[in-house]
Amino acid sequence: MSTNNIPSLNSLPVELLHRIFDNLDAENIRLSIQYVCKRFHSITKNYNRYKFNFQSIAKHKFHQICRTTHPKNVISLILSDENQTAGQIGLFLSLYHIEAYTRLQSVTLILIEEWYLKIILEHISSVCSLTSLVINCEQNSASNAHTLQLLSSVIRKNSLLKLDLTLGYDTINKLEWPVECSVRYLRLFERIWFQILQAATTGFDLA
Repeated sequence: MSTNNIPSLNSLPVELLHRIFDNLDAENIRLSIQYVCKRFHSITKNYNRYKFNFQSIAKHKFHQICRTTHPKNVISLILSDENQTAGQIGLFLSLYHIEAYTRLQSVTLILIEEWYLKIILEHISSVCSLTSLVINCEQNSASNAHTLQLLSSVIRKNSLLKLDLTLGYDTINKLEWPVECSVRYLRLFERIWFQILQAATTGFDLA
C-alpha cells in the first residue's frame, strides 16, 4: 500500500480530533499539540472541553495554559494549595476571573482556605451546571455561616451528581443538608451524626 493512501492525524475531521483531546490533559493540548501545525493551532483554540488539572504543574506552565485558553472552553478545574503548588488558588483568583468560567461541570479544590472557597462557591452556586464537587479543607477549618449557606446551595443543584467533602467535624455538622437532591455519590472524610445525614441520603451511593 502506498504511504500516500495512509491517513495522517492532520487529515482527521475536527470532531474526531476533539474526541481524542477528551482523553488528554490541557497541558499536552495547549503546550504541545497546538504547535504541530496551523490547523492544530486553530482546532485547539476552538476546542471547548478543556480539563484544567493544576494539582501538580510548574508555575510557568500554569500561567501559559490559563492565558491562552478561553475560560468558556473549560469544563473542569482542579486547583491545589499543596506544598508543591502552595499559593496557587489565591494566585489564580487574583489573575484570572473565576466569573468567566461559566461552563464548569467539575471543580476540585485541595487544601483551600475559607476566603477563597467562599469566592468560588459564590460563582458556582449561581452560574455553573456542576456535576462534581470535591473540597478538601484543613481539618480544623471553621466555615462561617455564609460559606455554609453557599455550599448548601451548590448541594441543592439538580445537576450535582458527585460530592466529596473533606471538612472539619464542626463544619460538616453545621452544614444544612437538603431533604431532596440529585447527588448519587457522596464521600465525607470525617465523622458525622447519622441523624443529620439520614434525611438526605435517599438514592446516594455512600463511599
